[in-house]
Amino acid sequence: MSETPCSGLRCTALFTRAQSSEARPGKSASTTMTSSALICLFFSVAVIISSSVEAAETDLPHVEISNWAIRFGAQMWEIGKQVTRIREIRERYQSEAKIEQVDGFAMVKEMAEEMENMMGDKIEAIKRIMDAAEHLSVSHSRLTRQDLYEMKQRNENIDYYNAKRLNQYHKAGPLAGELLENHKALIMSNSLHFGNVGINTSVSAVHVPTNVYDGAPDVLNGIQWSEQLDRIFMTNYESDPSLTWQYFGSSTGFMRQYPATKWGQGEWEPDLFDCRLRPWYLQAAASPKDMIILVDTSGSMTGVRKEIAKHVVLTLLDTLSENDFINIYKFSEVPVPVVPCFKDKVVQANLENLRELRNGMIETETSDIANFTSAFTTAFEILQKYNRTMQGCQCNQAIMLVTDGAPENYKEHLEKYNLPHRPVRIFSYVIGREIIDTSATINMACENKGYFARVTSLAEVREQVLKYIPVLSRPMVMYQKDHPVIWTSAYIDIAEPKLSDWLWEIRERRKQRDRSLNYRALLRLISDRNNAQSDDTSNVTTNSSRDASGRPTISMTVEQYLTYGNLVNEERLNAHRIKQEREEAAIPAGNQQNNRQGITSTTPRPVLPPTRNPDGPRAEALVKPETLRAWLKRIDYETRTKPKFLMAVSVATPVYDRKNESNIIEKILINDIWEEKTRTVRTANLLGVAGTDIPVTELKKRTPAYKLGVNGYSFIVNNNGYVLYHPDHRPLDADGLLKPNYNTVDLSEIELVDSDGGPRENDTNLMTMRRDMIERREGEMTFKVRIHHDGMKRVSVRRQRYYYRGLKGTPYSLGLALPDGYGDFRIAAETEVKRLSADHNINVSSFFSGKNWKIHPDWIYCRYNYDHLKSFDTPEAQVLHFVGRTQRERWRWNSKHPRPSHDTVRSHKQEDNYYCDKHLMQSLIFDAQATEVFDKNISLSIDRQDPGLGMLMALLARHAMFKLFGISVAFVATRSGLLRWQDISTIDDNLHVVRRRHAQWDRQTRRVKRAPRKPFQFKKRFQSRILRKTIRLDIPFIIRRRKPARHFSEANLNAIDQTWYKRAVDQYSVEPDSFVYSVPFSTGTGVTNESVVTASHAIFVEKGGYKAPAAVVGLQYKNSAFRETFFNITSGCTGGVQCRRTCSSGDLSCYVVDNHGYIVISKEERDTGRFFGEIDWLVMDSLIHYGVFKRVRIYDYQAVCKDMQGHRSAANFLLTPLRYMKWFVQWMVGRASWIMLQTQIAHLINPDWAWGMEQEQSDYHYEDNDGSPGPVPTGGEFMADGDISIIVHDEAVSMENAYANKSRPRPCDQQADLYVLQPEKLFKGDKPDSVKGKQNCNSNNLGARQCERHYSTHKIPHSNLLLLVIDTTCRCEIQKQKIEMEEVKMNESLRCERPQESLYRQRPSVCLSYHPEEEEIKQCGKGNNLLPSPILLTATLIYSVLKWI
Repeated sequence: MSETPCSGLRCTALFTRAQSSEARPGKSASTTMTSSALICLFFSVAVIISSSVEAAETDLPHVEISNWAIRFGAQMWEIGKQVTRIREIRERYQSEAKIEQVDGFAMVKEMAEEMENMMGDKIEAIKRIMDAAEHLSVSHSRLTRQDLYEMKQRNENIDYYNAKRLNQYHKAGPLAGELLENHKALIMSNSLHFGNVGINTSVSAVHVPTNVYDGAPDVLNGIQWSEQLDRIFMTNYESDPSLTWQYFGSSTGFMRQYPATKWGQGEWEPDLFDCRLRPWYLQAAASPKDMIILVDTSGSMTGVRKEIAKHVVLTLLDTLSENDFINIYKFSEVPVPVVPCFKDKVVQANLENLRELRNGMIETETSDIANFTSAFTTAFEILQKYNRTMQGCQCNQAIMLVTDGAPENYKEHLEKYNLPHRPVRIFSYVIGREIIDTSATINMACENKGYFARVTSLAEVREQVLKYIPVLSRPMVMYQKDHPVIWTSAYIDIAEPKLSDWLWEIRERRKQRDRSLNYRALLRLISDRNNAQSDDTSNVTTNSSRDASGRPTISMTVEQYLTYGNLVNEERLNAHRIKQEREEAAIPAGNQQNNRQGITSTTPRPVLPPTRNPDGPRAEALVKPETLRAWLKRIDYETRTKPKFLMAVSVATPVYDRKNESNIIEKILINDIWEEKTRTVRTANLLGVAGTDIPVTELKKRTPAYKLGVNGYSFIVNNNGYVLYHPDHRPLDADGLLKPNYNTVDLSEIELVDSDGGPRENDTNLMTMRRDMIERREGEMTFKVRIHHDGMKRVSVRRQRYYYRGLKGTPYSLGLALPDGYGDFRIAAETEVKRLSADHNINVSSFFSGKNWKIHPDWIYCRYNYDHLKSFDTPEAQVLHFVGRTQRERWRWNSKHPRPSHDTVRSHKQEDNYYCDKHLMQSLIFDAQATEVFDKNISLSIDRQDPGLGMLMALLARHAMFKLFGISVAFVATRSGLLRWQDISTIDDNLHVVRRRHAQWDRQTRRVKRAPRKPFQFKKRFQSRILRKTIRLDIPFIIRRRKPARHFSEANLNAIDQTWYKRAVDQYSVEPDSFVYSVPFSTGTGVTNESVVTASHAIFVEKGGYKAPAAVVGLQYKNSAFRETFFNITSGCTGGVQCRRTCSSGDLSCYVVDNHGYIVISKEERDTGRFFGEIDWLVMDSLIHYGVFKRVRIYDYQAVCKDMQGHRSAANFLLTPLRYMKWFVQWMVGRASWIMLQTQIAHLINPDWAWGMEQEQSDYHYEDNDGSPGPVPTGGEFMADGDISIIVHDEAVSMENAYANKSRPRPCDQQADLYVLQPEKLFKGDKPDSVKGKQNCNSNNLGARQCERHYSTHKIPHSNLLLLVIDTTCRCEIQKQKIEMEEVKMNESLRCERPQESLYRQRPSVCLSYHPEEEEIKQCGKGNNLLPSPILLTATLIYSVLKWI
């Protein structure tokens, strides 16, 4: 038993004194002993009670913490309630709105029928194009090569609009302003319907790929007869205004597209587009196929042959679609799959599997002798296995042989596997020009319904490879009447997988280039330092934040210099200096200070906790001015011209040549004379493919978001289980590049079921729904899912109801997801415009007065069917126009989407050619009337049932309340897409920091009055000194004016889709009378004076026991005002009692954390927006243990991981003599330049070169404390303000430092643990309760005694916030943990299974792979037997004779 301090010593002293008094007369020993024991006992009890009281006073003030939470929550609730007019808006909806129950089956049926009608119209359109094309081709008089030659002699050309040769003019010289040669001018106008590009709807334009000769007879004949398709294109568009691009892709390579537009790449720019490699062409031109590619890797396939063979294989992969199956085997002695995981199988040709196969072809070794028998046996056995087991595509099967020649035709071996019907076609590609005997490979192809092609150079790879597609289409063409209609998956039309990889490679090369330049600059700096005087120690720098002259210093390492280059971000520098000045400034102490209203108060003002001074930005050196200007120009250009990727699906159908016979010209050797003879042969030619695009946005318009309600959404799945669109479909990565598998995202990868299973563990309900949707059934399913928000930093678990139905005539199924509960009901509140105008004589347009309102930009309220009928600057102007029209007498609602009508083609000049969503428009008008009170700057009516603070606030004017509580904006967003807001204009210098002695803010011009200083020039030359192994650069301190942040209304146009809207609706079921508070995640990383706290509250209508969301109101506080309100409350105790321990004291750390664990308020401003686990993981882990927070793991199956590659890139495979000469010239020029610099000869040419030139000001780039690079500059104005000293630490520098770690993207799975507050843990019954905890800590005292750190958590009422107070008296070791996505580690077997998971899929319904008369077609390619040249033979004989003589 432990004793109290000194108690044992005192009792011992008393006992000794009693023993010494035994001899005293008049007192017995027993009496003395008893009294001494009583005294000792009394003293011990007193000491224990005293220590208990002292411990109680030093313990956490749990009662006061609870009071702080209650007061703060109540005050912020009253503020938000009064500012946002919650009561008035709710009463308006409650009194007039009705609640309807949602019938999910009826809704999905209605929306599916809308889509079916629209898709059916597109099918009819392409069938008209197909039928016209087939008739035009038959009636066209073919121009022969001789006819074209004679036309050229007469200076006659086939006139057409080449998409690459439109509207391009000379920019300079005597011909400036005139068209380039062979170019045409075409009047174009921008159309939003066609992606806001310039179009001409009177004609079509032709695109010819780079690898196709536009003067070839077949190409010119096709261009000539297809010109008459323009009238079909125009008729289709006039009858169906929802049509977008219509096109005809020819088998010869050209594509005719309507309406005419200028191609993105010019004639001399790289153009990878070829319509024959687009998904719509490949799927329509031939039925699906199982393909095995056999690549000869024997010893003869070396050098150029190997590279050509590799390109043949890669081009073959480009001709596959997701309905095909593929594998590649390399063979010499034995066949080996290029991807070991794909052994003895064919895999689906989706983007992910094709990527694996491409990577497998990178490294190819050649050796030994080719064993064709073993290779054919392996290929046939795999194909036969898949045919027997009903796997694969169950249609066409083909073997693609890539070799430089075969010793025999292996007829007996092929007949063993392929007779009698020859179901497997063989296509042979012979590589090399020098191969003379090709009879064996020709026989293989011709005897097995294939085709032979010789590939002699890289330039002709594509044309030779594509010859196999018309062969596969022969059965389809021979049936003539069967024109299958195909639908593609969603894809980005301008995207090429190769182009995406190329863009990534360009970025990696740019990174390497920048690092190399930085390495050279660093070597120069070190050289200058070594040449400086070593005795100059006047500017020796220590680790302080300022040098000897008082200038700020910035420290950096060599790696930072090489990685991020020459730019330092000014925001970090300004924040660093501002906080230094705050700390250095002397603040006079006093009890009387002015409050926010300028009224003197005697109440002690709480001292806000000081902000932690960061270590200062880590900077690099200065970039050259011309490089800076070019860099900023490039950044600005990339920002303005960043392409907006448009996802679309295509519907297409093949176009046949109706002539089943053709005349061919052959050269026959008769009596040693070559003669031409014409012969008629049986043919089955594919003319091309006709199609049209349907943007995904057009599909979404058939599922209006206002009908689905908040947190409801729609999605479409195809026959392979891939989603066409889904709110969580993310085709682009963080860098804006296409993901490797952007359009093959499965439904099971995007709907995350709430379960405790591991990654990719399939849920029974989800897989049942997926199978039903693939089979296009109708059904319903309910299960819990995990929904992530804010870039996978928050998560919510929600039970959802799914309704789905197949789309007739397509391989698609439509699905709807509605939240269980409030998603089953919706508000029915509309305003009849004519009745309101007639009965009350009210002008409906008055509800939309002012400029502080906007509508959802992506929703269709009313619109004209054609852009040229009437254009509007904004969606709001368009709505106002139609609101005015609704009040006319003869107004009628055209609420049905326009359908084609070819009997009476609608005129483009009719003003009645419009579409209006009646329900949405009338709901918008009702919402505008219901929220009209939001704009009134008047005092509110007093709620007698809400006395106290609420009554006081109701007496304040609106603008006074904004200023009093630091509110920047208040807003309301409704279910019809209406957004209203009201803000207070404040004076903002729009600068991060401006030193007063150099610049002042002009309130009238709203500009900075700058000190007289020449802009964009430095005052000093660069200097280098030895500073204890550092390098110093003396440069001006740069401040860049940044572009002002977007206003709340601009950033939240689609308010109903914003996270604050969705979270507010979900919060209503947790606590109806509450706001959801959130701060930006980046708030604490930079200057915080502009950051805001967003609070939102959902308004529900409740009737008959049902409830549905009507609107969300909210407001934004300035972060500084929000923090001040909190610390004003937590700096005192209830009733004005003085407290020893408050949130302003140094021994308590107070945090306000939201329901996902992110800090909203902290003593340290820089902690705002960070995950609390980054501050103190031990406390966070304790809260998880006690059940206050629940850990929820989410998976990202669309993630992209970056694999690091070696710094040395592979050399070019063709090292021609010209390349060696180029390297020699480059070496000579570089060596000469280096000699000039070393010998200082340069100043003889220009003396100014010998001295430091005045440089322009530059911008900076920085690294944050966590090592991540800061935001990149986006241009703007610059100004100089003081000097700063940059320090570069001298470390070991070698050539290895100059190499960048290049990376390559690959699809992968990632996971992260997120956290959700469990509010029931903070209540005991209906009353709020706190959770108290403690941790045993080992202090740093010499005795190493154990101490305990206590914490207390309390729910802040009327909010999603949690007050967390930690006793910091006991110092504990702090652990930190961030929320980061990490790759899911897989073993080898799982890694092999992931790319080709055996999920259920359904094959296309049409397969045309066999026709009994196909044997009559004998065209199977021909090999040019290379005969020896007589001249060369004669010369060789003469040379041999002369040598012999």
